[in-house]
Amino acid sequence: MTTMTAPASDRQDPPDPRSWMPAAADWTSVFDARSLGFFVVSIVGLVILAHTNYLAAHCIVEGWAIVVAILAFLFSRYTRTMARDGYLQFLGLVYGAVAALDFVHTLAYRGMGVFDLTSGNAAAQLWVAARWLEALGLLLAPWLSRRRWHGHGTVALLAGYVTAVTVLILHTDLFPDCFIEGTGLTLFKIGSELVICLVLMAAVAGLFWNRKAIGGPATALLVTSVLLTIASELMFMSYHDAYDILNVLGHAFKGLSFYCVFLIIVRQGFIEPLEFRRRAEVALREQDRLLHLAMEGARVGFWEWHEDTGMVTLDPQFIESMGFTQSSSRQVPYDGFSKVVHPDDLARFEAVLDQHRAGHLPYAEADLRVRDAAGGWRWVQIRGHVVESDAKGQPRCILGFVQDITARKKAESELRDLRADLGRAQRATIAGQLLATLAHEINQPLAAICSNARAAQRILAAAPPQIDEMPAILDDIAADGQRASAVVQRLREYIRRGRTDHQGPVAIAALIEETLRVVRDELAEHHVAVSTQIPCGLPRLVADRVQLQQVVVNLVRNAVESMAEAPDPAHPPRLAIGASREEDAVHLTVADNGPGIPSDQADSVFVPFRTTRPDGLGMGLVICRSIVEAHGGRIEWTPNPDRGTTFHVTLPLPHAADAT
Repeated sequence: MTTMTAPASDRQDPPDPRSWMPAAADWTSVFDARSLGFFVVSIVGLVILAHTNYLAAHCIVEGWAIVVAILAFLFSRYTRTMARDGYLQFLGLVYGAVAALDFVHTLAYRGMGVFDLTSGNAAAQLWVAARWLEALGLLLAPWLSRRRWHGHGTVALLAGYVTAVTVLILHTDLFPDCFIEGTGLTLFKIGSELVICLVLMAAVAGLFWNRKAIGGPATALLVTSVLLTIASELMFMSYHDAYDILNVLGHAFKGLSFYCVFLIIVRQGFIEPLEFRRRAEVALREQDRLLHLAMEGARVGFWEWHEDTGMVTLDPQFIESMGFTQSSSRQVPYDGFSKVVHPDDLARFEAVLDQHRAGHLPYAEADLRVRDAAGGWRWVQIRGHVVESDAKGQPRCILGFVQDITARKKAESELRDLRADLGRAQRATIAGQLLATLAHEINQPLAAICSNARAAQRILAAAPPQIDEMPAILDDIAADGQRASAVVQRLREYIRRGRTDHQGPVAIAALIEETLRVVRDELAEHHVAVSTQIPCGLPRLVADRVQLQQVVVNLVRNAVESMAEAPDPAHPPRLAIGASREEDAVHLTVADNGPGIPSDQADSVFVPFRTTRPDGLGMGLVICRSIVEAHGGRIEWTPNPDRGTTFHVTLPLPHAADAT
């Protein structure tokens, strides 16, 4: 069973009444001066011929209408796969059946001598039967636009109607009379023509209603066809003789109405699809041209491997990329294709290809080295996938593309070299920073050891030697040595793992007291007055005691050295150390009344190797920040309102903090 269908919904909203009539452009697009001239000349010529030989004029006009209807039927049937609307195919079938009835009507016309008929009644009956079918077809056609209907069932129904009507009229007296010789048209004939006109007017309304679905030009042609048919029917209501001039005009209008239907079927079923195809081909060629330009610019080519023949089809860009000469064939055996690929890469690509053929990978993709025409190796990226398989699911055709990526591979290689160089430079920088850090941190206990050793030398050189002070000096030397060893151990652990495992409860007051004991010699040497403000009950920190001591020692020594470099008699050197609790953290401050930090160096305080002292390394504050941040805290500095600088260290407290 053939089913005619189209994608639109069956239900359509009623259009605005102002848009029911086709636009003027729709009429002018199908009726030009030549078309109107053809209509006028055809009618005038037919009338002139009818005065000379009416039967010949009748045969010509009926023959014309029959041929046009048959052509419409053939076009609708053989272009049904191209047509966009089902109503065209329906009209073609209807007019094919009408052509069959009109053919019998022509043969049955009085004077033809084909049938044994003595009057024009049978011809009039066949005419009415054909017009009923035509009117109903024009009425139903607009409502079948973009709807489902059964083609084979319609053909069978139309064939049954034509057969039944022909038999009833030619072989029985069951069909009502339409024309009586000497009397003229019967009431049945006149009534039928009136009803047919009403049906045709309803068809016009249906065309207007479905104008958007049918299309403006098609609606204009169909409306013209229906109006010509109505004019034809009105003329057939008035004649008194089969050879009357009104009969001739009625046949002429009928032939022109058939021609309009033929035009719309040819236009929408043949010309418009061909024009659409032509435009699509032009657009496709343009897209193909742009695609080839893009492929040439990107150095991309296509390849196709037919596994049943073992041949690989290549396009010119692929041939160039793979190293073949331009004179090489577009089809080469797979062995010839694989000879230009590096053996190591070929084995890898074939392994990936086998996995793709087995369905384990969506694509077969690999970067290959291929030998070019000069004998060198070039890099290409090749990718393909199965586009056709046999009945057993085995791949038959693999389609893919290849792109020259030699420049990209070269850039990647250069980037790897640059990264390697950068890595070596970074390692050298880190090594330098580590050495500077180690020198900075070890320098402090070493200075204390040297100071105690010189004091011991002076004591032993005295007469008599003051041996009783030696144990305390040796204890200080041992303590400084142990502190240096602890600093080295902590630094090594921090470098290796980013943290240390020597964390425990740390009391701030005890930590500051111990720190001042470590730097007491520097404080005494530069006559620095120290004041501390540490409230009782300050919670303990959980931290690495040695590292926190390093932070406080660095801050205190930096302050002492800053005040010593720019002494001011009006401002004796003073150092203030304080601590307080701020919510879930401990805030530690170290303030001096030195010259402060210059404004041009404010942004580089924590930058490695930035220092204002000739003998400085510029690592003390960097180490302080690293230790504080490793403990989850932060370190900042602010200038004092009058003179000097204050460093702020904020360290988080544990969830359950114990007071000192």
